[in-house]
Amino acid sequence: MLEIADILDELNSIDRLFESQIDALRSLGDILPPTSGYSALRVKVEELVVRDIRGYQKQVGRMMSDARRTKDSVRLNPLLSTCHFPVIEEAIILLIQVIACGTP
Repeated sequence: MLEIADILDELNSIDRLFESQIDALRSLGDILPPTSGYSALRVKVEELVVRDIRGYQKQVGRMMSDARRTKDSVRLNPLLSTCHFPVIEEAIILLIQVIACGTP
């Protein structure tokens, strides 16, 4: 159970990090002058936010839902209360690697 709680904490931290990145990128878009030279950069920043970061947030959300369901299942079944869930742990490690490499 503690492992699942730790996973949920890590996923929450990752989600908060994404929100901070979105805020920073949107702030950048707000301070760029509205001249034509910066319009391509503004478009790229918004594309990064919408396509990439929001996509990663959806993945984190799905993983959080899976972890919560697993936690609820373990709580309801005392036979599983001491089991580890390497599939969820591997999925989180994979997500972190994908985020670090910058590819969806």
